[in-house]
Amino acid sequence: MNQKEQGKAEIAEIISQREGQYTHAVVRSALTLKEDDQWKNCITSVLFYDGEPCESRSLVYPGFEIHEIVQKPEDVLKLVEELVTQDRLSIANKLITVKDGRFDRLGGMRRIGRRVSSGESWIPSEWPGDHYLFGASREINPPSDPLVTSGLPAYPDGFTAIEHILCLEVRGGRTWDGGVVFFLPDFRARIDRVTLGIENLSINVVVRKLELQQLVGKVYAKSKDGIVLQKDFDFHTPEEKVSLGLQPEQIYVGILCESDGQILDEWGYSPFRRSSKVEVEVFTPQYVQQLIAQGEDSYVEFKPGARDDVAKKEMAESAIAFSNKNGGIILVGIDDNGRVVGAFGDGWEDLIAQSLRDRCEPPIEPAVRRVILEDKPVYVVRIPESNNKPHLLSGTGTIYVRIASTDKPATRHELDELFDRGERIEWPYNTP
Repeated sequence: MNQKEQGKAEIAEIISQREGQYTHAVVRSALTLKEDDQWKNCITSVLFYDGEPCESRSLVYPGFEIHEIVQKPEDVLKLVEELVTQDRLSIANKLITVKDGRFDRLGGMRRIGRRVSSGESWIPSEWPGDHYLFGASREINPPSDPLVTSGLPAYPDGFTAIEHILCLEVRGGRTWDGGVVFFLPDFRARIDRVTLGIENLSINVVVRKLELQQLVGKVYAKSKDGIVLQKDFDFHTPEEKVSLGLQPEQIYVGILCESDGQILDEWGYSPFRRSSKVEVEVFTPQYVQQLIAQGEDSYVEFKPGARDDVAKKEMAESAIAFSNKNGGIILVGIDDNGRVVGAFGDGWEDLIAQSLRDRCEPPIEPAVRRVILEDKPVYVVRIPESNNKPHLLSGTGTIYVRIASTDKPATRHELDELFDRGERIEWPYNTP
């Protein structure tokens, strides 16, 4: 079986296995008219839904069109068949040739598709699921001129329209340019939130096409000194608390379907990859004491309780460095030796927040809370990893990144990584 046939078979098998999950799919296509008077596919996405279908719609500009077509799941199989056997798409009464079409391998040597956890798909979806890419010849660019037509929304160019409506980044030659992207969500269950405490964690799940009692949870935890815990647990409520008996530095959480053993969703967290999906109970004296004991590192920075301009600038540099990497914690009222010196005076929360707004471009919005250690106030400043990278220091243009326990100006290689982040534009309508 060649790759085209394998991809078709895998998609058909998933749709069959999830019978009853999908009510419809939406095929979103961006088409452009080229010099040879032939319509070409810039990019097409296929996303499956559970719920009431929306209305199909089309945005028709001169030489450029975007179509949203609601289809039954079985109609998607016909679309896949046409791609595989004829290398073409039928969109809005147009036959679009997909040149050099092939299913690309995303999941290793044996699988054409790739399973992803919730919130990790190329096409925005809060559910876990399976990705497939039918690749094609690239550099089929949309128009670079403004799209301005009476009765239709205006866009500065075709790239922006695709980003807004299809939620796919096509600037810079992404691998799906000119192809068809499929995402098949698994609506049985997903992880909604994981909260990590000192020696415990809580996991919240959302269950839609499965009974709560059919879920099995699995945890791997490793402490800084190398102690490993592996634990299974059942779900009696949508939020389960799991006692670990150790202070975890690395966490893996997965949920499985008990009947077939399939992994439904999984999240991970480690010093090397801070996850925005895992919340850490940072605003407690116990956790702050743990951070102080561990010392400054790629995630933690100490600042004494100074309020002068130099201190504000240094705090902004740390906040920028954390935002441009994996996020982090600034502890105000702790000196460089890890001693609790306190941050005295009123209005620290507003001072910190305003300072980061004024000195960071784009502004950084921290979460700030006060805790009491040794009868002294300490302020915990939580800086999330940014979705709007890169950030720079106002007035200097310097872009900082966090390297070990130091804030450093970004190198050329690090700048390339920051600018090539491929962020996704938020879809304006409801996604599954």
